[in-house]
Amino acid sequence: MLNISDAMTSFERNSIRSNDSTLEDHQVKIIKAPDFLTRTLYPMTTTASVVGIKFNNGVAIAADVGGYYGSLNRFKSLDRLYKVNNNIVMTTTGDYADFQYMRELIQQKVISEEILDDSFSLKAFSLHTWLTRLMYNRRSKFDPLWNNVIVAGYDNNGPFLGIVDKLGMSYEDSCVATGMGGYLATPLLRDVFERGKGNLTKQEAHAALQKCMEILYYRDTQSLPKFRIATVTEEGVEISPELEVEGNWEIVKHSKGF
Repeated sequence: MLNISDAMTSFERNSIRSNDSTLEDHQVKIIKAPDFLTRTLYPMTTTASVVGIKFNNGVAIAADVGGYYGSLNRFKSLDRLYKVNNNIVMTTTGDYADFQYMRELIQQKVISEEILDDSFSLKAFSLHTWLTRLMYNRRSKFDPLWNNVIVAGYDNNGPFLGIVDKLGMSYEDSCVATGMGGYLATPLLRDVFERGKGNLTKQEAHAALQKCMEILYYRDTQSLPKFRIATVTEEGVEISPELEVEGNWEIVKHSKGF
């Protein structure tokens, strides 16, 4: 007659044999719970290139007003140039939702600075440095903000122009560009800046930015002919109304086979 202890022993032996066979076959089956938390791996609504250049006693940046779903111009009038305070403008290329998230964080930071009421305000260099920490922290968590950020400002040290990418890498320069503008617009901006020996007027800087936006409209599928220019000087921040590229498509009649 089989008693309870013998039955338990037999059950344990069968379990051990089952586990041994599983280990020998190297077939471990792991059942995971449903993944309710997802990351932004593929941004939905994105924004295109931003270009910027320093000039005499100021800095100017330009960005189009489009929001893109792949190559589809889904939104025709997005507000991308964010006035942080009277001395700083910030904008991004990439996921528009992440730009809105960053804008809210910066707004909270500005409010905290104002509550202190110590006669100090946020500087462009400080914001640029803080954004490098933000972007690097998010990328270290494998949850990056899918944006390249441009910060333009003016303080006691003169004009400031810096860029931060989604990995937290950053630099300052007299001419910056993101997206396709990094390939198409940067050479033009540097040529204008060098020919002017770093002594450009506001009008010359605006003309260079308008030319860059025209080139991007011709060559970049994610670019609208409408854009805005933000100018930061000692007097403060000025954001233009929507400007439009005056395109010239006469060369199209020479194109054949398309």
